[in-house]
Amino acid sequence: VYRYFSSKERLLLEMMVEQQSDLRDWLRTHPVDGATASDRVVAVLARSNAALARQPDVAIAMVRAFGASSPENADVVERVSEILNSIITAVIGSDTVRDRQVARLLTQVWLSSLVGWAGGVDPIERVDEDLRIAARLLLAEG
Repeated sequence: VYRYFSSKERLLLEMMVEQQSDLRDWLRTHPVDGATASDRVVAVLARSNAALARQPDVAIAMVRAFGASSPENADVVERVSEILNSIITAVIGSDTVRDRQVARLLTQVWLSSLVGWAGGVDPIERVDEDLRIAARLLLAEG
């Protein structure tokens, strides 16, 4: 493994890139239903949370690697963030400066909430609820 990846952290981060890329590709052919942008964003991220919860040990390792990444892995962390932001803006349905800002903030909320889940502080349902609240507030839907 270390022939292809410089560290376990790098491997886990690359796995995260692959997972999020697969989600983005899947969404291109399977649009998400929802009356509002926040409904669609929450549906997509809740689906991702459910996938993470099915393999909690791997998911927790990926979240921890992301949260504690070292500077030499900044490029992979940036790719994960870019993919997540592109998923969210696609689900919102537009790509304005404001939408990109909202996507970045929702990504930060999601990753922060996942840290709480990975640390055993919160159940995965709390991550979904944090995202639901943040999406509604940031997308001005109550």
